[in-house]
Amino acid sequence: MRRLEEMRRGGVEERRGAVGGGGGR
Repeated sequence: MRRLEEMRRGGVEERRGAVGGGGGR
């Protein structure tokens, strides 16, 4: 479950292009 941890840690701005903003909010 690294995606949940990265999303909650603020990986939205760093992985914005990689994740495509799918759950980073």
